[in-house]
Amino acid sequence: MEFNKNSKLFIRNVYSYDISACHYQVVKKLGLDISHIDEFDKKKRNIQIGLLMRDNQKLVSIIRKTTESIINEYLTINDLTNDDLIIRQYDGFLTQKNLKITSISIPLELKSFFIHMILSFDRKSYLAYDGKDVVIKGVAKKYNGINKILSKVAQMNFINREVIFTTLQKIKDEFLQSDDPFIFAIPIDETNDRYSIYIKKYGDIEVSKGIIDSIDTNDIDKKRYYDFYIAKFAKSIVLEFMK
Repeated sequence: MEFNKNSKLFIRNVYSYDISACHYQVVKKLGLDISHIDEFDKKKRNIQIGLLMRDNQKLVSIIRKTTESIINEYLTINDLTNDDLIIRQYDGFLTQKNLKITSISIPLELKSFFIHMILSFDRKSYLAYDGKDVVIKGVAKKYNGINKILSKVAQMNFINREVIFTTLQKIKDEFLQSDDPFIFAIPIDETNDRYSIYIKKYGDIEVSKGIIDSIDTNDIDKKRYYDFYIAKFAKSIVLEFMK
C-alpha cells in the first residue's frame, strides 16, 4: 500500500475500488490459455494462477505492468491525480471521489464505501468502517483479541469531540485494566494451540492454550500492546479532532 503523505488522518466518505480477480482478468485479457483455470473458485483459481506465474518471471513482469497501466488509465480517465488518492494499492485505490467511469478494458469495481477511516499516525495501516463491518489493514501480527479492540476504535461516534475523547480514554482504560489474558494472546500458528504473550521483565514468552487462563494479567505488559497496536490510531484521532 502506498499512502498519501498529505491526506488527513481521519477521513469521511471513502470509496474503495479494485480489479476483481485481478491476475485472472489480466491473464485473460492477454489472450493466454486459461481453460484449465477455475474462474469461480477463488482459492483454486489463485493457486492455478500462482503456478502459471511461478516459473515465468517474464509473465510476472507483464502482469504487473499491465495492472499498473490499467489503474493509471482509470485515474486519467476520471481526472484523478495522486493528491486525490488516500491509498494506492497494487490493483486499486481508495479515494473520496465517486468515479464516473469504471468500465474500460477490465472493469474496476466499487469494493466498499466507508463512512470513515482512520490512518495510523505513521501512515502504514488503517481502520475503516462501512456502517456494519470494520476493515483492518496493514497491522502487523493482528489477531482476534486485538481486532476486537481496534474495531471498537473504528466504530466510535465521531460526531461530538467531547464524546470522542471520552470514548477513546474509556477504550484505553478498559484495555489496560482487562483481566482477560486471551486479549493479549497472539497465536503463533494456525493450530491455535501455541501463543505468544509479552510478560513484564521477561518479554515475549511462548505458552500453550491450556495455561493461558492461569496467567495473572497484572504480569502482562499491556502498555506494550497498547503502544504497538492502538496508540498509533488514537494519536491520529486526537490530532485531527484537536483542531
